[in-house]
Amino acid sequence: VLEGFPHPADASDSASDPHTRQQEEDMDRRHVLYKVETAADVQRKLNQNRDLSLRQISDFLEMKVAADMEEFLLPPKTLLRYAMLLDIVTPSCRRSVCFTKGYGRYVEGTGSVLQSCTDTQVESVFKGLEEQAEEEKLQQLLKLKLRYFTPREVANLMGFPQTFTFPQQISTRQRYRALGNSLNVVVVARLLQLLKNATEDEKRLYSDSINITWSRQLQCGERCKHLDK
Repeated sequence: VLEGFPHPADASDSASDPHTRQQEEDMDRRHVLYKVETAADVQRKLNQNRDLSLRQISDFLEMKVAADMEEFLLPPKTLLRYAMLLDIVTPSCRRSVCFTKGYGRYVEGTGSVLQSCTDTQVESVFKGLEEQAEEEKLQQLLKLKLRYFTPREVANLMGFPQTFTFPQQISTRQRYRALGNSLNVVVVARLLQLLKNATEDEKRLYSDSINITWSRQLQCGERCKHLDK
């Protein structure tokens, strides 16, 4: 698990001091940059993207022509209403938000969206966006060509083999729901492998890790379940 999720090499010792951390968080909340991200949010994502031990998102994308991806583009209504809540990643990123069963239906906290047009800087689109008229705002956002990850891409990110497929009659939304209720195959396989060869103390540690992973996934599912109601 530590191999897959290493601690940043440049982590500051002050992060372990609750008083210092609280001061930093209070300061960050007062310094919101573009979108609803603070300086700390941006820095955290930059640190994650600099971790060369992690593969780039481009390694998990489907090689389809642009026309085949049109159905996954975010509709204008979603862009105008939820643009400030989107977690946007590019093919060169090494991070994304956890994908839940609400992906494709809800926006906040259900998974990242992909910026297909990397010639446009996200910062240039979002700075001053709220002051623009609705039509101008939409034209700015459309420059990014934001789209949802396809179910196959989500499966790739979660470690499912290429031999894994859905029956043809299963809809895109149903595929998102099924994948959002699953776990990362690579992480679980590694935990089970460690558990098999572990001492009794280590087995308790790895079992706790598996339970935490499953618990977090259930929490994401329960949140979407609550929104369904």
